[in-house]
Amino acid sequence: MAENATPRTYLTTSKEIVVGGQMLFVAFGAIMVVGLNSLVKAGQDLTEPRNLSIAALILVFGIGGMSLSAGEFSLEGIGLAGIMGVVLNLVLPRGKAEDREKTDVGGPMSDV
Repeated sequence: MAENATPRTYLTTSKEIVVGGQMLFVAFGAIMVVGLNSLVKAGQDLTEPRNLSIAALILVFGIGGMSLSAGEFSLEGIGLAGIMGVVLNLVLPRGKAEDREKTDVGGPMSDV
């Protein structure tokens, strides 16, 4: 950018494809912040290795441009990141305290 260029100059002179790519990152970032806010409000500990691994891999798959293709079917971006989050949540082992909460009849989700 030139010395006297403003952010408005940058946005108005950039190619549409460049601005579109930047908006994708902004959209994914907004979705990520809402998701993290929901996890924090639900009382999830994001410093626990299992939860941290799931969150990190969702970010890598979502922002890193990963794609999964099988014949005519293709999945990438936020869709692939969301599905990976669900799969990792089901596959990765839970800690002993989480297992007790999950199987406890009077656990935190019993009122829902």
